[in-house]
Amino acid sequence: MAKHETISPRVQVGFDPLWVETHYGPQFEEHLTFFFHPLLKTHLAWITMLAEQKIVPRDSAAAVCGAIRELQGKNPEILRPFVPEYGDVYVHVEKHLEERIGKEHVGHLALARTRPEPVARMALRDKLLNLLDAVLGMREKLLDTAEEHAETVMTGYTHAQPAQATTYGHYLLGAYDPIEEDCRFFKDAYANVNRCTLGCGALAGTGFPVDRYRVAELLGFDGIVENTYACVSSNDFMLVSANAVIDMAVTLSRVMADFVEWASFDVGMMLTAPQFSSYSSLMPQKLNTTVLEGGRLKCSYCLALAQNVANLIVKGHYGDVKEIDMVWMPTFKSLDYTTDTIRLLGEVIRTMQINRERMLELARSNFCTVSELSDEIYRQRGLSYRTAHAIAAHVVNQVVKEGLLATDITTRMVDEAAVKVTGKPLNIPEQAVKESLDPVTFVERRNLVGGPAPKEVRRMIKVRRERLKQDRAGQSERKQNLEKADLLLRQSVAAIMK
Repeated sequence: MAKHETISPRVQVGFDPLWVETHYGPQFEEHLTFFFHPLLKTHLAWITMLAEQKIVPRDSAAAVCGAIRELQGKNPEILRPFVPEYGDVYVHVEKHLEERIGKEHVGHLALARTRPEPVARMALRDKLLNLLDAVLGMREKLLDTAEEHAETVMTGYTHAQPAQATTYGHYLLGAYDPIEEDCRFFKDAYANVNRCTLGCGALAGTGFPVDRYRVAELLGFDGIVENTYACVSSNDFMLVSANAVIDMAVTLSRVMADFVEWASFDVGMMLTAPQFSSYSSLMPQKLNTTVLEGGRLKCSYCLALAQNVANLIVKGHYGDVKEIDMVWMPTFKSLDYTTDTIRLLGEVIRTMQINRERMLELARSNFCTVSELSDEIYRQRGLSYRTAHAIAAHVVNQVVKEGLLATDITTRMVDEAAVKVTGKPLNIPEQAVKESLDPVTFVERRNLVGGPAPKEVRRMIKVRRERLKQDRAGQSERKQNLEKADLLLRQSVAAIMK
């Protein structure tokens, strides 16, 4: 291979091969994958602004724009072979352009500018848009499924024990709401990411009359990171994205943990659709929900990667240091994994085979309605709730001791428990006892705001559909803004090249 000069005379020897193997080589591959096109777009915006501000000759800017536009139509592989002395993709692009139009023209690209670019922000905002698309799609599937199961009565659990009757639709809305909130976190992350840092120099800006707002406009940013020191020092835009990933990953993983348990043969409340189920090579009877186990594993990856973002930079000086330059990779990967998991889980939920009969059977027999029996005692006889609670607890003790189920509870059993607690029977009508223990009645009586009654569940779904519609409009606006900026950049470049 021919000998290449380094980018600066300050380095007068080639890089050590070990450093190249362990650092510059992998860095080149990563940058070539993620930053090639954002970097070219950034170059176009910068040289266009410099020409508009009459900082560089217009003919030089036109020559650079022409060469970059030609390169935009090429595969990133055109920058190979990797030249260690050049280091990153930034310099490889510069050298490629020099071969096309010469150093004097291309040299203007580096004016008033250092290599920390908004390219990571541009790549990250694309990943956030992809993730938001996935979340919006999942939210719609959750709402559709919740509406389908607004009357599917099931057991709600606390501490992994039967607690109170609810519906599967109500449960899904309970998962939907934090996911909707996570969607807001990702929107906030996008707003934080979508600010431009170009024009910051190495940290103190430049004495040239650059127009930072014009560059931001041409690249589709909503504004700028104003303080030039913060431009190269802060990495909050990575951290806020990572924090949103953490919250989402925790919610998704916990929902999948429920599904794994409920899909077991012994519970039998649900089963993943055949296209999302696997089999055993040894045991013929097996139908495994490994898609859920794999989803939870992906969530663990997301969590570890996102947490690592803070770990990587926490001890770095507040300036342009390598730590903040390297955290984009775990951030990107965490977003990609989260996007994949969201897309997959939404479809798994949509196609899940729900055993309504088994859900209702369990809810009738596992004492998840006994709190309504306490309420009925309170309503019927006006005892303090703690007294009513104690009577109901005695009833459960006796029924369990006799090996019976909640469906076997009678007025006689309630009276026997009442005698133990108060010294006298309650004589509550048999029908009232039976109705209080019926999970369907239990759910219908809970028509309070946010409760599981089918009417209330459907009301909540309607409200959330309207918010989803608004969020889709906001997502469309974000994409349209980027498309408008692309058009503006093309028109501005064309004007420079006239």
